[in-house]
Amino acid sequence: MIKEHRIIFPALLLLATIFHGTFSQPVWVTQNPLPQCNTLNDVEFIGASTGYEAGNYGTILKTTDGGSSWISQSSGTTENLNSVSFLNAATGFIAGGQNAWVILKTTNRGAITNIQTINNNIPAGYSLSQNYPNPFNPVTVIKYQIPKANYVSIKLYDQLGRELGILYEGDQQAGYYQATVDGTNLASGVYFCRITIAGYNKVIKMSLIK
Repeated sequence: MIKEHRIIFPALLLLATIFHGTFSQPVWVTQNPLPQCNTLNDVEFIGASTGYEAGNYGTILKTTDGGSSWISQSSGTTENLNSVSFLNAATGFIAGGQNAWVILKTTNRGAITNIQTINNNIPAGYSLSQNYPNPFNPVTVIKYQIPKANYVSIKLYDQLGRELGILYEGDQQAGYYQATVDGTNLASGVYFCRITIAGYNKVIKMSLIK
């Protein structure tokens, strides 16, 4: 008579620690660097590289390198966040609450920016202006212009070239725009902003001093 043995692994809530493992590598390796944070309650990956974590006291973490490094995103709440789920690459929901129920929604991957249209006049060409103020703490404004409707990608990188966040990615009409970047959850240092539009590429250097 053959007895069937089942092993059940309990889910563990780990304090500010993330582990990663694969079937071919049956060990778990701590993923660093990890921002100082609180208890982490849920994780959701929307591809091989991009993932999100939700935790206590409004903690939201994002990785774009498969979990090797994580950055904090602003949630605007101090409530405990218990679950995260994405409908597609851009739209996701985070739910939780201890003192009051809260449901958060993003349609831009939790980007750390706010895009505003300055006017709808047609500019002569593509342009990305130096952010102002620079150095900044913690908010700065980046202005850019596009002469015709196109797909626009604006991303933020650290000094090592790691992507920290997508400031904007999607279709935009011709016009003048400004992106307000909030560096509240970023450490002091040098950052780079890159815009890519139909073959046009430009990078600006920004300094955050707290």
